Amino acid sequence: MGRAAGVEDREERTPLFSMRVKAVAAGIIFLVGMVVLAIPGMPYLVAAIDGILYGSEHPRDPLVIGYGWLMGAEMSPTGSLLATVSESAIHVWFTNGTLLSSLHAVGGIPWSGFGWSPDGKMIAALDYLGNVTVANIPGLSIVKRWWKTPGYELAIMNPADIWGIDMWPVKWSPNGSLVAFGYCDARTHILNVSSDEYIELGSNPNLPHTFEWVDVRAIDWDQSGGRLIRSARKSFVVHDMRTLEPLYEISKEGLPWGNESAAFSPDGQRIAATRKRTSGLGKAPYHLDVYNSTQGELLATVNISIKPMDLAWSPDGDLVVIGDEAGDLVFYHSDDLAIENNVSAHTGPVSSLSWRGGYLASASDDQTVKLWMLNPFGDPVLVRSFLGWGSGVSWVEFASNDAVLAGYVAHGDSIRLHKLGGSSAVFLPYDRLLGDFASVALSPDRKRMGTITTRGFFSSWDARHGTLETRWDTDPYDGVVEWNPADSSMIAIGGPDRVEIWDLDRGGEGPTTSLRVGEVRCMAWSPDGSRIAIGMPSRIEIWDPKVPRLLSSATTWKLLYSIEWSPDSGMLASLAGFDPWWGYNPKGSEWPCAARGLAAMFEIWDTSETTSGGNLSLVDSRAAVRHYESSPNCVAWAPNSTMIAVAAGCPGNFAGVDLGLECGFMEPGVMLYNVDREAGLVSTQNMTGPMRFVSSVDWSEDGSRIAAGSMDGTIWIWQVGLQGLPEEIGDPAVYLGAILGAVILIEVLRKRNDL
Repeated sequence: MGRAAGVEDREERTPLFSMRVKAVAAGIIFLVGMVVLAIPGMPYLVAAIDGILYGSEHPRDPLVIGYGWLMGAEMSPTGSLLATVSESAIHVWFTNGTLLSSLHAVGGIPWSGFGWSPDGKMIAALDYLGNVTVANIPGLSIVKRWWKTPGYELAIMNPADIWGIDMWPVKWSPNGSLVAFGYCDARTHILNVSSDEYIELGSNPNLPHTFEWVDVRAIDWDQSGGRLIRSARKSFVVHDMRTLEPLYEISKEGLPWGNESAAFSPDGQRIAATRKRTSGLGKAPYHLDVYNSTQGELLATVNISIKPMDLAWSPDGDLVVIGDEAGDLVFYHSDDLAIENNVSAHTGPVSSLSWRGGYLASASDDQTVKLWMLNPFGDPVLVRSFLGWGSGVSWVEFASNDAVLAGYVAHGDSIRLHKLGGSSAVFLPYDRLLGDFASVALSPDRKRMGTITTRGFFSSWDARHGTLETRWDTDPYDGVVEWNPADSSMIAIGGPDRVEIWDLDRGGEGPTTSLRVGEVRCMAWSPDGSRIAIGMPSRIEIWDPKVPRLLSSATTWKLLYSIEWSPDSGMLASLAGFDPWWGYNPKGSEWPCAARGLAAMFEIWDTSETTSGGNLSLVDSRAAVRHYESSPNCVAWAPNSTMIAVAAGCPGNFAGVDLGLECGFMEPGVMLYNVDREAGLVSTQNMTGPMRFVSSVDWSEDGSRIAAGSMDGTIWIWQVGLQGLPEEIGDPAVYLGAILGAVILIEVLRKRNDL
């Protein structure tokens, strides 16, 4: 009798299936035997296979951690969706916390503002260079782009700013036909979505403040679209959109570094605005005011003691909420401005507020977005917290081969632990650090972490659990900490005129050694812990801290950013440049960007003679473009001392975008060099991807990964194959045998037509 086709096919494949099982079993036995006989060779096998699959010269696609530096959040008109904007991407979320869609920065140019259309079907986004993008909801597919909004060439923010990109206001008209934008030119720029017509408001010579070079911090339309309010540092102006003429101007003292907020009530009858007090000693410095929107008549005012950052009306117009610099939300009755409620919402300043439908969304410099509802008694209730953003990363270090610790610069932000391809969590919250951290370092055994804050508190933490071990108050300065690689109880703390060596097993009893030197910018211990290199303005000094005795020195460029000792002790890498406060580059016109603090030099020094007191000799050097506020962690050696990674970029250069700085263009990322005493520095590859300059780099202990922390709030992890593996691991014959065995196994399977 004939057989069913399925059974017949299954029987024909049985011998080949048996061969596959045998081959897999043989492979397992081969690998187990290799583990038993040559454990030290396993890293070579892993690296060899990685090199075959991906190539040792070209790192694999990087892992990117984080959504970027959060700027703000806005509820959709119905309150059913939440949109957030960072420098890196716009995200749209359901209110239950599920991500709906995202739009990454187009062309590597950071976003700098966005707004919902009145029907909730589109989002208009503004980037750093003034390009406008309109995207559809739900997919955020781009439907239209305008390149270079007219007049924006004069409104680009300071390219040397290392902090977050300013968020500019973006507001649609109620009928959805116009989009209004604010820049730093005291004007309102308006685009017609359909006809591409451009309108500019704010050049009326009868209004003295419209010619001021000031930021437009808030724009709003009334409910009819007939009037538009523009708020800047010294005034807010209400325009008649039928005639495009100003109706009136309310002069106010600006709020330095804060959002000068102004918004129409939902019915358009009133305006809420913030201003700074101009007179009256001993009184609260800020005001919240409510005006009649028809003529600008003041209806109510209240003193505010903490700087207001943004405001929003409740959908029914009964309440006005202020988000302040302390991270609090303060709710006021709109008729008499009596306080209804005060909620401690964030650990950092509130960056934006949006109240639509039943939800109030608050975004903060602490890199969280929180969703609130008012319960039946009028009390705010936290519904959900949205996480995953980070401010600029100034420190990143591998906690293990598959996890990194990172420190973030914004006031209120934290130190976090990121597992590669897995979870992220706050490791040390801001309030436990007792201030903004100035320096962080992990002990060589990864069991301890040392931090020092700008307020002068040094703390030692259990790096496995985040518990405090010891803390003491030092001088209030931006210190530098560096662990002795040979002794996890010894740590060096550098300050304005000295380096102190502390034994943490003795607690805060006092330093064991104090080295009187100049201003300490960075430090590096020799791998055996017997010497310490100290970086100061224009100078590197190497000391024996036990004697103590100065062993050798070298003259560098004006200001040292970072120094790093090679794992084999034979070389020292340094990155140095020019801080504008230290004067102009003596090279003159050869380095025209020196006065802006963007010119730098990467140098390699021979340290083989320093044990006997010989001076450092220069091996090689390369020019670089860096910012003068670079992190002390922007240089990292591979574990085998043959390669080095250098953080690249400067604040004025974004990914793929050259702003025309005189000192040249350097795309943000990591530069890789081969290092040899005879051949010097040989550039092998530039790994790019971050949008803003990389501040910190680290190499994993097994040499397989490089981590880079960027000032755009993201961390990039590249796998680099064979490039960083220590040469002394196992016998090279072992990994060659592993490759041969793998090739034989693959060839057997191929000949059996099973691959």
